[in-house]
Amino acid sequence: MHRILSASNLVKKCSMILKRAHWLPIPVPTGLLSLMLQQEVVPDVTVNDLVVNAMADHYKGDESIDPQLLPVLQQMAVSPDDLTRMLGGALLYLGTDPEPEDNNINLILSQYTAVKPFAVISDGKLDRTSGLKAVANICRTAVTDHEGSEVVVFQLMKGSTPFNIVALQKDINNSEELIAYFNETGDDFFVKVFVFDRLNSDLGSVQINLAEAQILN
Repeated sequence: MHRILSASNLVKKCSMILKRAHWLPIPVPTGLLSLMLQQEVVPDVTVNDLVVNAMADHYKGDESIDPQLLPVLQQMAVSPDDLTRMLGGALLYLGTDPEPEDNNINLILSQYTAVKPFAVISDGKLDRTSGLKAVANICRTAVTDHEGSEVVVFQLMKGSTPFNIVALQKDINNSEELIAYFNETGDDFFVKVFVFDRLNSDLGSVQINLAEAQILN
């Protein structure tokens, strides 16, 4: 439900909007603006009607200016009269839905997953001074829990091909800094860091991913 503002509150709201948009360098004379709100812009349509509709649509996110009224508002926005020009600018502003349009946004919810028991914290960089050194802090999120030991896997990748692996098993109660070393060199190598509940070669056993994987380049 959307509350329709009174004429006096509409005046104040318009003034605030105009000030934020830098269209209004001085306070609006409320009395004159109240009189302006009662004036007809087309038969049976007052400025007050335009403001009420524009404010309601703006709050709902349904900004749309009637094509028949658009020329009227555009003419008001360039009027030599300061008050008329101000109101026209305000109504055009309220009726505009800038990019990205709030009613034309698609959220792909599959991109957002539940918080996992652990988080892999790193600066995303490999130390390439002598071979490859990967450092990652494994921290509990305190949102969900996991009992027993965890297995942290540092997977060395060369392009899209797994090249080597270092697996460290530890019962992480709070946070642990873990380091993996690889002898390989080359800019085409990077490391993926995973946290699993276990590590085995049983194809019929599915490992549980306990953290969002991180990449170190």
